[in-house]
Amino acid sequence: MSAEELVGALTARPERPVGLSVLAACNSGVPGRGHDEAFSVATALLAGGSRTVVSTLWSVPDTPTSALMYMFHHYVRREGCRPLDALHRAQVWMLTPDRRIPEKMPEPLRPASGREQSIDGWAGFFHTGR
Repeated sequence: MSAEELVGALTARPERPVGLSVLAACNSGVPGRGHDEAFSVATALLAGGSRTVVSTLWSVPDTPTSALMYMFHHYVRREGCRPLDALHRAQVWMLTPDRRIPEKMPEPLRPASGREQSIDGWAGFFHTGR
């Protein structure tokens, strides 16, 4: 789907605004290299009306990204944080060696306690929008 098609699909349904878009995949916040260099998936979502987008600057590894995304959504849904604050808190959580792992976090997502996570699994994420 091109950036134009994505913007068109989002603006075709103005009665259903998108509050939060989370792109936990490779380079979703980086503009393309073709004729559409100003657009990334993240900026296309913003242009289409999404109020907030969380995306990445580089290819992120699956395992630590899964833990980060769990914590991000934990902070948004369970603790009522704004997406910007939730992302920050999730990133700090990844850096904290003696982190508290939520009881409901599935076992496969639980990072090894007692050590911080690799930088490539949390530092590439950023927030744009409101």
